[in-house]
Amino acid sequence: MIQIFFLAVIIIFGSSLFLYRYTGKKRFLKFDLVQMIYAYVIAPLVFVWMKTFAFYLARAEIHALSQSQLFLVDTVISLVGLFVYSFVILHFITKNFEIRRYRDPLTDIFQLSEVIHLWISHIGIFFGLLLMATLISILNVVFPLEAQLSPLTFYLILFFGFILGLIAFVGVWLSNFTKRKFIRINRIMFALQLLLLLVTYFVSEVSFESQYSAYWFFFFTYLGSNLLSIFIEKSEKLINKIEKLQHKFEDGWSSIKGKFLSPK
Repeated sequence: MIQIFFLAVIIIFGSSLFLYRYTGKKRFLKFDLVQMIYAYVIAPLVFVWMKTFAFYLARAEIHALSQSQLFLVDTVISLVGLFVYSFVILHFITKNFEIRRYRDPLTDIFQLSEVIHLWISHIGIFFGLLLMATLISILNVVFPLEAQLSPLTFYLILFFGFILGLIAFVGVWLSNFTKRKFIRINRIMFALQLLLLLVTYFVSEVSFESQYSAYWFFFFTYLGSNLLSIFIEKSEKLINKIEKLQHKFEDGWSSIKGKFLSPK
């Protein structure tokens, strides 16, 4: 078994070394394809290898460790991996800028960064968060919670979920409210997640009880987001209120930036 672990890490890093020669030759979604494979295939594989190998090392003592200790070990390994991965993504972005400037010195790096920031990163983050919330909801259906909550607490959780949904869609709107296509894509994502939870409800016959609090929490989250996405375009007053938040943020940033960048 131990030979497989070491062979796997050799294959992973050997593949990355082999791919390096093709850097700058192919692009996908404005990114260099090789750098994209490094960031979204090679790096996650290394992360999974690290956690799997740590579990393999600790399996002999796994019965001697408490759940809290196991959670602590897993959390430390995950935090270290995510910390390193953040630098992998930082290198991934800046390396793409370097490649584009090398191939075309007149490349507008600012425009390229805006495309990456406003579209690719936002949609990727929002879709990823929605997907994780949906997976947690479905897991709660498969593995009900053991905690028994009072009706008041249960309804309060649902209310918090609905409020979170409103906040989530306002965040989407503020991130790029001038692009109708961007908002439409996110509305579709929210609607699909709600539809998926509805299908789960009818297939699994999820009861309206506290054992399924996570499922109902995110169900009401998606419900709030979808309702706001419907009403927001029908209410000019609501749009103006949300856009005022955007203007406040911009004014605040402009004032801070002016203090540091204005000539003395």
